[in-house]
Amino acid sequence: TFMYLPELAGYDNAMAQKYSSPAVARGYDLWWYNGGDVDATLRLANKFEPMLEAEGQLWLHQNLLVPVSMAYIYMEHRGMQFDLPHMARLEKEYWGIMDGLYENLYKMPHVREFEKREFREFRPTSNADVKRLLLEYCGLPVLRVSDVTQEAGVGKKELKAYKKKHNNDIASLLLELRMYDKALTTYLTGMRSKLYQDGTAHTNFNVIGARTG
Repeated sequence: TFMYLPELAGYDNAMAQKYSSPAVARGYDLWWYNGGDVDATLRLANKFEPMLEAEGQLWLHQNLLVPVSMAYIYMEHRGMQFDLPHMARLEKEYWGIMDGLYENLYKMPHVREFEKREFREFRPTSNADVKRLLLEYCGLPVLRVSDVTQEAGVGKKELKAYKKKHNNDIASLLLELRMYDKALTTYLTGMRSKLYQDGTAHTNFNVIGARTG
């Protein structure tokens, strides 16, 4: 505003001084702020359109940016519908698969040895336990050392290498467990907790949001 419309600079000062957000403003202050926004938007459009045309960008703005922005706005309003019964079936199926994977994992000789010597249950979600199991009990080599912690890494890439190059069944089971756990916590159980009662998710792309609004 200060750069392109100095004549309107400061129209939102009252809003900034009185309210933490335009959403809580009322009465004349809100009317003045909204009127200023509309006025500034129209004036800026009249200034920017010739500039875009001179730079050869007007077609891109009118035929790509504006239609895509409108699509995002409709998506925010209408939301995205999720199939809740299907999600529930997948949750049940994946939990069943994970139970079987856990059962197979805890039957592995090296896991049993770990639990016998450590006097506690092996925790597949603990990087420290996984690292100790694979490197000390299974005797696998260190494939990567973290630049930050200077400790051996046992991430997805390393587990894939242990599975493929060393034929390690524990690494294979851990990869499957992590895959199903990710699906459940992110896309099923985790996602369901963020949906509206009608099974829709309403995203916010902030397409028309302003820095002050």
